[in-house]
Amino acid sequence: MSDTAKKKRIYFPDTMQKTVEISSFGYDHYHTLENRKLLRMQDGYTLHFVVDGKGHLFLRGSEYEIKHGNLFFIPPSTPFSFYPDENYPWRHFYFYMYGDMAAAIGKTLGFSKDTPIIPAKYPDMILKEFEVLKGTDFSPEEAYSKAISIINTIILSQNITELPAENQTNDLVSRIQSIIDLNYTNSDFSVNDIPPLLYISESHMRKVFKERLGVSPVSYLVDVRLKHAASLIYHSYSSNMTVHELCEASGFGDDRYFMKRFKEKYGMTVKEYKKDCQKQNETFSKTINDTE
Repeated sequence: MSDTAKKKRIYFPDTMQKTVEISSFGYDHYHTLENRKLLRMQDGYTLHFVVDGKGHLFLRGSEYEIKHGNLFFIPPSTPFSFYPDENYPWRHFYFYMYGDMAAAIGKTLGFSKDTPIIPAKYPDMILKEFEVLKGTDFSPEEAYSKAISIINTIILSQNITELPAENQTNDLVSRIQSIIDLNYTNSDFSVNDIPPLLYISESHMRKVFKERLGVSPVSYLVDVRLKHAASLIYHSYSSNMTVHELCEASGFGDDRYFMKRFKEKYGMTVKEYKKDCQKQNETFSKTINDTE
């Protein structure tokens, strides 16, 4: 299993600082780790799921027993140590996260200053997701997507489907739109990133979005990217941006796909659209000059 996930930043409409990054995740089978008894600190958040065995956690001056089926959460800049029982060493999976949404994930799951450990309500459901990862190598993009999916499964398995009250919104569709509008120029971003971050299912996202706007989230994202490309062509046709440059600037990761969808929407190739825009601009300039 890959122990490193590509860092991926998702912007939220409330604030450009409200983001989540998963820098790594992995699997550990502890036997003896004497050095782990020493207190240490980390600069991000870690979420852990104990598959079996047991051990100890020291956090904020208190000692806690950890056992199979437990989830535990460690915040940044807080002295801690954890280590397995010598007779029953644990196996566990972990996620290393950054960003305001990482804190929200912990709060949503029910972790607090006095409650760093909680029992998983359906550990078998979580374990089934994790077992797929063992012995498998993922690309950075696949690793990130899978990590987000597992975190979402953990949240759903705890029967929690909403953010804390202060992060709720009265208009879910508008929130989805806003996230897309803030991230569409990033080719790594896809609508599949949204449900885990809003703690909703993909099917629910598609359903409410289609009912409200008449199009799927994917279609909306593609349309926003195409409109951006068309705007770039119209306003910078004289700079002669290449198809690849337009593709990258609009959030598309594949030139051929970009050209195909562009022609479907505008009824002409990128080259033809450039010529048409140039003609329109020349006509407009001539009209202005004649008026003056």
